Amino acid sequence: MHLCYRLLPALLLLILHVRVNAQTSVEVELSLSDPRQQPLRGAEVQLTELGSRASLKGRTGNDGTVKLNITSAGAWEISVNGTPMKREPIRVALNETSIVQQAFTVNPELDARIRRQSFVRLGFRAGDATAPPDPPAEGYNLLTIKVAGSDRRPAAGKTVRLVDLKGQRIYTAQSDAQGNARFHVPGRTPYDIDVEEQLNAGFVQMDDKVNMTIFQSVMYDAYDIVETRRNDTVTQALPANLTQRASRARYQVQVHKGGRPWSSGTVYLDEIGSTTVYTARTDAAGAATFVLPFGKRYMIQFPYQRDVDVINLADVRQRGSGSRTLYYEPDPALEFPERYIPPPGRLVLTDFPYYHRLPYPPPADGGTPGITLRTGRGAGPEALLEIGLATGIPAGRRRAPVNMSFVLDVSGSMAGDERLESLKRGLLQLLQLLRETDVLSIVLFADGPQLLLPAQRLGRDRERISALVQAIEPQGGTDMREALDRGYREALRYHDPSGANTVVLLTDGYDSNPVDTLLAVQARYRGRVACRAIGVGKDYNYDLLKKLATEDGDLLQQAHEGKELETLFGTRLLARELPLARGVRITVRHGDELLLQSAYGIRDVQRGAGQFSGTLGALFPEQQVPLLAAFVPKGAVPANDSYPVTVELAYTDPATGKPARVTQQTELRFAAAGTDAAAAEQKKMYAVAFANSALLRMATAFEKGKTAEAQQAVEAGLGGLQHLYGTPADADIKALVAQLSLYRRALKNVVNKQRLK
Repeated sequence: MHLCYRLLPALLLLILHVRVNAQTSVEVELSLSDPRQQPLRGAEVQLTELGSRASLKGRTGNDGTVKLNITSAGAWEISVNGTPMKREPIRVALNETSIVQQAFTVNPELDARIRRQSFVRLGFRAGDATAPPDPPAEGYNLLTIKVAGSDRRPAAGKTVRLVDLKGQRIYTAQSDAQGNARFHVPGRTPYDIDVEEQLNAGFVQMDDKVNMTIFQSVMYDAYDIVETRRNDTVTQALPANLTQRASRARYQVQVHKGGRPWSSGTVYLDEIGSTTVYTARTDAAGAATFVLPFGKRYMIQFPYQRDVDVINLADVRQRGSGSRTLYYEPDPALEFPERYIPPPGRLVLTDFPYYHRLPYPPPADGGTPGITLRTGRGAGPEALLEIGLATGIPAGRRRAPVNMSFVLDVSGSMAGDERLESLKRGLLQLLQLLRETDVLSIVLFADGPQLLLPAQRLGRDRERISALVQAIEPQGGTDMREALDRGYREALRYHDPSGANTVVLLTDGYDSNPVDTLLAVQARYRGRVACRAIGVGKDYNYDLLKKLATEDGDLLQQAHEGKELETLFGTRLLARELPLARGVRITVRHGDELLLQSAYGIRDVQRGAGQFSGTLGALFPEQQVPLLAAFVPKGAVPANDSYPVTVELAYTDPATGKPARVTQQTELRFAAAGTDAAAAEQKKMYAVAFANSALLRMATAFEKGKTAEAQQAVEAGLGGLQHLYGTPADADIKALVAQLSLYRRALKNVVNKQRLK
C-alpha cells in the first residue's frame, strides 16, 4: 500500500519595524493560506491583547489578506475564525510606530503537530542503519523521503535524519541522485525530519501505520555560504547578493553608536541553550548579516555590552527573515576594567546566605523560631560564631488571603541560563497552589512596562492565565520605573489589611533609572504593600534590590541559575507571605574577655559591655537565616580556654500581639576549624561575607576620593581569603579573588596616573 504526504510550509514570517514618532500605531498585515496554499478568503481575524483583553477584528479579502491597526501597547494574540493561533503574540511597545507583516498557513491539525516538535537532539541514540528491505519487515514501515529545493530540483547527497522523540532515536540516510533517502523504521511511530543543519524540515505521521510503504517530500535549499567553526565560534562568509532559502533565516542587525552607523564592529549572537556563538562584522552602513538555523533563540551581544536583545526563531519553519536596529552603548566596566572602580551601588556581590545549603534543624514547636549555634575560625586570630535561625509552620495555621503583584524583568538577558523558562515554570506551579479567591497581577518590563494581567481574583481563569504566562518572551532593555509603579497600583486595587499584599520584583540586571528614582516610586506605597525582591544571576544590582526589599523582613532572595527560580516560587513564596515573628531583635552576650570584630546579616549593630545587639526585621514560616559574628580576645589567645556565649531572640508574635523570646547557649574557642560539611559551608559563607565587606569598603572609600584607604580594603580582602584558603579550588572563591585582584590593578593604575599629573 502506498501513501503520499506533502508537508506544506507551516510558517512564513516576515517582520519589519520602522520607528517614526512617539505615538503607538502598528499596522498589522496578515496573509492567510489554507492547507493547499490557496488564499483563505472571508476568514474572521481577531487580535486580542492578552492583558486587557481589548480586541480588533477584520476579515480577509479575496487575496487572503487583512489589515488591522494597533494603537495601544501590549501582547496581541492572533485568532482565526475563533481559534487562537498557537504562535508568539505580536508585541507592541509604548509609542511604537511600525509595520508588521506575517504570512502563515491556517491548519489546526498541522499547528498541533508542529507544536509537538522539539529542537533537542542531545542524548539521542543512533537507529538501525542497515539497507532497507522491500517489502518492510513485520511491524516496520518502508519510508522514502524525497528532498527537493524550492525550484523542485532533487537535492542529492544530503544527510537526512528521522527523529523519534519518544524513543530518542535518530535514523540517518543520504539522498540519492533523485533526492530520495530510504529508511526502514518501526511503525506506529511519529517522526520529525531533519535535513542537513535544518532541524524539523518536516515530519511524517505514522501513529497508526505499520507494514506500509510511505513517501514524503520535504523542501531544502542550501545557502551559498561558507561557515568556519573554531571551537564554539562560527563565522560565515556570505555572498554580496544573498538569496533567501528554505533552510535557515536571514537576519540583519543594524547597529548605531554615537548617533552614526557603527562600522567594522563585531556583533555576537549567542545561541541560547548551547555554547555556539555566531559572529559577524558590521559593514560601512553598520549592518551585520547572519544566516541562522531555525528553532533557536539568539542573544545579541556587543564587545562591551552584554545581553542587548533576543532574536527569537523558535517558532519559525522553512522560511524566515528579519532585521533589528540597535544602539551600542559600551559599559565602561567591561571596556576599561583595568581603570574602572564601581561606586557602591554598582558592585557585583552575592550575599553570603546564598551559600547556606545544609538546613538547620526545624524547631520542635512550629510557632517558635529555633536557634542553632556553630563555632569555627575566621580570617586570622578570630573565633567565629554561626547563628542559624530556622522556622516551621505553626500547627493549625491557615494561609492568609494572597494579593500578589509580580513585576518581572523580561529583558534580553533573562533568556540566558534558561532563566525565563524556569520563571514561567515556577509561575505555573504557583498558579496551581493559589485559591480561587486569591488575587494576582503580572507586570512585565524591558524597554517599557506591559500589564500582562490586571489585578483580578483567580476564579476559574487558571487556564487563560497559564496561557498568558507561557506566552512571555524576552525583549530588549531594562526600564523598571513605570512597571514598579504599576505593580504597586495593581496591588492596591485589591488591598486587604488582613491579608498578604506583596509586590514580587524580579530582575537580573541594572535598571536604566537612578536608585533614588525607584526608591521615590516605592515610597508612596511603603507600609501598605510589602516588596519581595529576587535577584537573578551573579551580576544583578545587589544595592538596588537590597534597598527596594521592604525593611520588614529583608525579603531579598537570589537565584544564580534559572532552575533556582522554580524553587523560589510555589510553597516557599506562599508560606512567607505573612511573618511568624515581627520586630525581631537579637542579643549576643559574650562576656568582657571578647571583642566583636564584625557581624554579618545583622542590622543596626550596637556594641555594649560584654554583648552586642541588632535587628533582623521579621521571620517567616519555613525560613532559614544564617548570621555570622567574628570575635577577637582582649589579650593573648589561650590555647584551650572556652568562652560562654548566649544568644537571645526577642520578637512580637503577630498571632497574639504579645512579646516572646527564645535563647540558646554555646562555648566559643580559638581552636582549629572543623573539617565536616557544616564547617566547610561556614568557612565559605564567612569568606564571602568578609570579601563583600572589603569590596564595599573599597568602593565607598574610592567614591570619597580616599584611594589609599580603598587599596587597604582590597589588600585586607585578599589577605583574608589567602588565610582561609591559600590557593582556592572553589570556583566562587576563585571568582572573588579575581574580582579583588582586578580592583587591585585598577587602583594601582589610578595611583600611577595621579603621579604623572
